[in-house]
Amino acid sequence: MDLASLNVTQKKKNSKSDVVPQITKRQLNTLLELLATIVFVSITLLAINLDSPFIKELLICESIILMILFIKTSNSNKIKK
Repeated sequence: MDLASLNVTQKKKNSKSDVVPQITKRQLNTLLELLATIVFVSITLLAINLDSPFIKELLICESIILMILFIKTSNSNKIKK
């Protein structure tokens, strides 16, 4: 065999063993919602432990941000044709 055909067969063997992770938009949105919720809960717990005077404002801001995130990614927000 010549060199070109050996390279092609070697590339085919390498591509068969490669694993390509695929993630859908819905899975990505769910992951982002989960991460945002975890981050907000941890920030809130930190503020409570430090006796921050801005806990009320922090909770209001976090709830508004989470509501916007969940409304934006919900199925009822989509227009069906």
